[in-house]
Amino acid sequence: MRKYTQNLFLCLFLICSTGHADAQPFPAHFSEKGTQFLSLGVGLFPTFFKDDGHVLVPPSSIAYEKRLTKILGLGASLGYSNTISKIEFGSNAEFKAYQNHFFYFNVRTGAHCLLYKKWDVYGGVSMGFYHIKVKAQNGSFGDFEYHRGIKEKSSALVWNAFVGFRYHCCGRLVFHCELSYGVSILNLGVGVKL
Repeated sequence: MRKYTQNLFLCLFLICSTGHADAQPFPAHFSEKGTQFLSLGVGLFPTFFKDDGHVLVPPSSIAYEKRLTKILGLGASLGYSNTISKIEFGSNAEFKAYQNHFFYFNVRTGAHCLLYKKWDVYGGVSMGFYHIKVKAQNGSFGDFEYHRGIKEKSSALVWNAFVGFRYHCCGRLVFHCELSYGVSILNLGVGVKL
């Protein structure tokens, strides 16, 4: 994770240091101090991608951001996903199914470093809290879950890095794409300038 974060910040630094040289005018009303955005996002991959689960509710998020300066922003996001995963156990090739409810909240700060025409490239860090609630679909929790490290409930504070871009389409409408380790590793969404 540390190497991933270092590479992410290196890429962000390179974008920031070279981005303004050939920059075309960016709509000023989108980058002014005090500008606010509200956006909805959907993850392209399930939260528990490795488990190859069946998605009941896709990874969804709502985010808010306010520009503190032309470059720096402060915001928060809230996310949720719901999947069913199956794990094989026993010698009879039986499966045990689990429903995973994933809740995620974070506070984040970001730098908007490349403002080119209608494109806004940004990146930053966040501190978040996640809560996972797992429910056994067939049977109950026992030794099998204990040895696999599956808990009915777990929570933790987490640090995260993110990088993404916004495309300012028309009027107050924006589209965004973001790579992070939150409710989904890759989010696409739509937002509005408030």
